[in-house]
Amino acid sequence: MISLNQNSSNTIALTLSENITGVTNFYMTLKSDMSNYEISGITLTDTSLYTDRYNLFELTITGLSSAQDLPNSIVYLTDTGYYQYKCYNNTTLIETGKMLLIGDDIITQSTYTTNDEPTFHIYQNK
Repeated sequence: MISLNQNSSNTIALTLSENITGVTNFYMTLKSDMSNYEISGITLTDTSLYTDRYNLFELTITGLSSAQDLPNSIVYLTDTGYYQYKCYNNTTLIETGKMLLIGDDIITQSTYTTNDEPTFHIYQNK
């Protein structure tokens, strides 16, 4: 599973070229498990020095829609949580898996206070 941080550049390692030779173009599709929002056509540029063993990619997740640049691996995503990823070589599906987008979501706990004084009742048997 891939873990990515929101609003930052992330390095991911995959094994896309282990069964394919001579491939230099990879593309990714992401689909949110919660909202079914799907984005495709994300270009992945391999920066690995050992492409026969693994592929290394930089994927930037931004919260600004105007900053999205899919050919340069800059993706606009606002929904944190789980996504399904699919990696392609042109039109051939090479790998699928899960991706977790970790955000700055803060879970706050509500605190309730009351000014009511406790009421006690005393009962006696007669």
